[in-house]
Parts: sequence; structure tokens; C-alpha cells
Amino acid sequence: MKLTNSDTEKECRADLIDSKKYLMESEKGQHVLKHARKICGDIKTIYALSHTPEQGEDIFRVLVNGERIFGFDLQDEAGQFEAFNITTYSLKEYERLLTGKMGKLMLAIALDLSKGDMQVDN
Repeated sequence: MKLTNSDTEKECRADLIDSKKYLMESEKGQHVLKHARKICGDIKTIYALSHTPEQGEDIFRVLVNGERIFGFDLQDEAGQFEAFNITTYSLKEYERLLTGKMGKLMLAIALDLSKGDMQVDN
């Protein structure tokens, strides 16, 4: 998907940057990172493509290192956050699951941000 710097894209980009900050700095975000590291290893960059808070759990889909998507439900079990329903997707697999334009746009922008993050790290 070609990015055109539209207002919608700017809003999505800001949301993704906020999601990275949330994952890196919040208490719950630290639990997300801990579980993501168990599966993905070293994390250089991470963006939440979706985060759905529900009663007793939060459902996350995150792009890790611009390479793959990690999905799981984060549940609070007596003060200990545990990951359940863990899935990993290649970029191609995840793209095939997306049916709406907004999901595809979020993925394209997250990939662009990840690419920029990875260039800064090198």
C-alpha cells in the first residue's frame, strides 16, 4: 500500500507511535514485552496494530521488529499477567487476514515506522 501522508495516515502514525510508547513505558506494556521476548527474542521495535481491552484481559496484535505479528490475550491472573491464545503470523499471513482498508493502512504505516527505527539502530 502506497502511503500518501493524508490526515488519516497522520492520525494512524500518531496512534502507532503512542502504542510504542505505551508498550515501552507502561506497566502492562512491560508484560506485553516480556511475553513477546519469550517468543520473538530480541525486540528492537514494536508497535501495537490492535489493542482491545476487555474485562479481565486485553487482546493484543503487535508488529515486532518489522518482521512478524505476535498476537495474544494478556490476562491478569491474581496479579500475574499471563499470555494466552498466542499466535504468530508472517507479514504475508497477517496481510491475508486483513479485510478492511484501515487494518492494511495500519500495517503499512507500522512497517514504515519499524523500517525507520531499524535504520536508526544500525
